Amino acid sequence: MPEVGVVADTASWLIGLAALLAALGSLFLLRLRLRARRVFTAALQAQLGRDADELDIDRRLGSCSYLDIESIHGDSVKLAYRQIGAGPDILCLHGIGASMIIYRRLVPWLANNYRITCLDFPGFGASAKPRKFRYSLDEQAEHLARAIAEMGLKRPLVIASSMGAAIALTTATLQSKLFRGLIALGPAVDPARIPLSLLPLAKHADRLHRISSTATIRAVVQQVMSRRELITPALVSLYQEPFRDKGDSSSAFMKAFSLLADARMPRLFSTLETPLLIIRGLRDRLVKQAACEDLHRLVRKSQLITHPTAGHHIMEDEPEFIAIEVRKFDATLV
Repeated sequence: MPEVGVVADTASWLIGLAALLAALGSLFLLRLRLRARRVFTAALQAQLGRDADELDIDRRLGSCSYLDIESIHGDSVKLAYRQIGAGPDILCLHGIGASMIIYRRLVPWLANNYRITCLDFPGFGASAKPRKFRYSLDEQAEHLARAIAEMGLKRPLVIASSMGAAIALTTATLQSKLFRGLIALGPAVDPARIPLSLLPLAKHADRLHRISSTATIRAVVQQVMSRRELITPALVSLYQEPFRDKGDSSSAFMKAFSLLADARMPRLFSTLETPLLIIRGLRDRLVKQAACEDLHRLVRKSQLITHPTAGHHIMEDEPEFIAIEVRKFDATLV
């Protein structure tokens, strides 16, 4: 017969094992409950977002937060972002003269399955607008990579509009593993579209800022959206909000045209390995179909689809269409 001490040791070991298994089981159940709560909260937020007022940005995109990154100039720059939902990461990026508000109609259609972060680039929206920044393609691409690291995003699927697509394409080309995929909405990658005579006007940004008006902003919004019924005075005011400063916004805006005129595009993206989906609205007045087709031919892992009636800001004109395409594309990614 086994010795009494051995039996006691075995019993103690079994009791300890049982206690450990019970603790692990409790931890597992707790994690399941927390996950279920996050999923329920995300679904509720998404539904509330869809039901919310069209311009209730806090409800649709989440409350505004700020982060500091070290700029390539060695100092700190404050960036604004909003985050909502639960699940794999999606990062939404705006174009020139815009901000993260352009995703207010799309995000509620995705927030029940994804954690969605909307970011304002340096120089735009609610982010800082340092005068000494050049707002060049390389500068913005590096700052984007640093912001992603600072926010702890895990291989996000990036949805990027216009200038934001050019920046994201540059970042992805330089850091091939950073994104799991990239969706370029009306990508502004054709430098021939930018008149070279426009670039010296950056020196006169303060003068241009003083003569800008609500009518100017309304005209810009009418250029990027095809659904005119969505363009209300309240929306125009929301677009205009970042430009109600002493001129830093206009300085960054004018400097950013040099980014769009970067002659390395689109050949710069010929080595891109990140899967790419290009989407263009056929009523886009700013980005030509030929430019999207050139990018599609240039990038090996790319697809190109169009929408028959959407404009440049397709995420504003047709958010449900974009949400469907996002889910389909993400299902193909490893």
